[in-house]
Amino acid sequence: MTDPTNNQPLNTAAMAFSSSAQPDGIVDGTDGDDYMVPGYVDHQGDVVDGADGVNDWINAGAGNDTVNGGAGNDTIEGGEGDDLLRGNAGHDIIRGDAGNDTINGDAGNDTIEGGEGDDLLRGDAGDDVLRGGEGNDTFNGGIGNDTIEGEEGDDLLRGDDGDDLLLGGVGSDTLNGGLGNDTLDGGDDDDLLRGDDGNDLLLGGAGNDTLNGGNGDDTLEGGEGDDLLRGDAGHDLLQGGDGNDTLEGGQGNDVLEGGDGDDSLIGGPGADTMTGGAGNDRFVVSGGGDLITDFDAVTGIGDGQSDNNDFVDLNAFYNGTTLAAWNAANPHQTYASPESWMQADQADGVLDAVGGLRIQDGTGNSVLGSQLTTENTGVLCFLRGTLIKTADGEVPVEQLEPGTKVMTLDHGCKALRWIGKRVLSAEELAAQPKLRPIRIRAEALGERLPERDLIVSPQHRVLLRSVVARRMVGEAEVLLAARHLIGLDGIEVVEDMQEVEYWHFMFDRHEVVFSNGAPTESLFTGPEAMKALGPEARHEILTLFPQLAQPEPQQPAAARLLMRGRQGRHLVQRLVANGKQPFNWGKVG
Repeated sequence: MTDPTNNQPLNTAAMAFSSSAQPDGIVDGTDGDDYMVPGYVDHQGDVVDGADGVNDWINAGAGNDTVNGGAGNDTIEGGEGDDLLRGNAGHDIIRGDAGNDTINGDAGNDTIEGGEGDDLLRGDAGDDVLRGGEGNDTFNGGIGNDTIEGEEGDDLLRGDDGDDLLLGGVGSDTLNGGLGNDTLDGGDDDDLLRGDDGNDLLLGGAGNDTLNGGNGDDTLEGGEGDDLLRGDAGHDLLQGGDGNDTLEGGQGNDVLEGGDGDDSLIGGPGADTMTGGAGNDRFVVSGGGDLITDFDAVTGIGDGQSDNNDFVDLNAFYNGTTLAAWNAANPHQTYASPESWMQADQADGVLDAVGGLRIQDGTGNSVLGSQLTTENTGVLCFLRGTLIKTADGEVPVEQLEPGTKVMTLDHGCKALRWIGKRVLSAEELAAQPKLRPIRIRAEALGERLPERDLIVSPQHRVLLRSVVARRMVGEAEVLLAARHLIGLDGIEVVEDMQEVEYWHFMFDRHEVVFSNGAPTESLFTGPEAMKALGPEARHEILTLFPQLAQPEPQQPAAARLLMRGRQGRHLVQRLVANGKQPFNWGKVG
């Protein structure tokens, strides 16, 4: 016997009930795999009346069942087993219970509960409530304003059309809002939330979450954990909360609030407002009229480090190239360094070279220009600002003093005996162009050598370590003046400086130290080096080292072989011809 509505076999065994059995209003399945569709009759005579609009109560029981509620507001319980349950029309209540179930609410405002197992729940049309229960569940809200609760497990929640509420619950969940103004709450663990279209609210909750706002004016709250928040299109509000968060505003005029922790705030296109909050925060601006509201220009400043203080990356706006362009266009208002230009630009509280960037201190007042340095902006101060490795970390050369313990390559930390400087004016540089400094760009000598651009005087020697040097002079490690390194990629004369300030320091012996991470020499008191110093500096050195004042002073011992001009230039030519790095920490023959 078949059901004329769908040509499927009817449960004739259930139809052959005894005359004493009475219907109880619940259509019961068996312990087997039941096919319960309109017209199905259980052993007590209860019928799935799919066509009459009656509200059915269907209990499928154990087994892998197929249930179709038909018209009406039905209640369907799948029981144990991997069930396929459909509510069809009406406001249905469907429970999958144990097993990996597939449940479709179809039309109507349905309530669907997956229960145990990895379930697939579809709300379809209507304002539905979907709850996953245990297991790794997949949800599709469909059309309508749906509420989806992942509960336990690593769930995938899709709101689809409508203004939906998505709750991830326990587990590492993925929540996609879809169309409409949605609210997404990741709950515990590391979640991925996407608002998609509409003005959405995304709440990361506990865990290291990733929140993408998508289109629309969204609000993103990271909550606890180290979160990644992206506003994408629209005018968004991003709040990191606790943890070391990364906030990317994207397009639009966004508000970024880092909260507690060491946060990175990246405004993106548009006029963004950025507040770092507690911690050592890093700001990246786009030049679109941004505002930094709470830049701490005091804490952690002065130790030569840039990772223990607030930092705003301005090197793209103030550098040798942009300074040269400024000085050429403004001959009556030139600056000696990118840093001095930046500090002057900040005098009125607005950095014009950064598209009107305002940097305030948290009280509504602008930070002072003098408070913006290489340490907290990345803008190089030529020669000043070179970081020297010491017992206490890297320290700007101008902050060293006699007695400072500086790390040497050969003898560990050694105390400085003397430090001095010499300033060369624009007139002196024009008259003596051979005194112009040499720029050694980051990694021009080898991997992380130097770690950042290094600018030194032309006679300042740099340590090279190469098999080519060993073949030429029998020594792998040699010291070569910076001016002889020209010809190597990334090493050039600095032509765009109006004034330079050369710093020198000495130990009890000639040493190799680390400048911006690269091995370079301390002052070597040979005749040429002494000539390069000013009279006051020479007097100080001769007072500290009286043996140098003798009529025939003993030549000090050099830390390494000093390669002379022609020989040094030949070494550079061979390095270039053979494609060899100037410095190699590994085996060199």
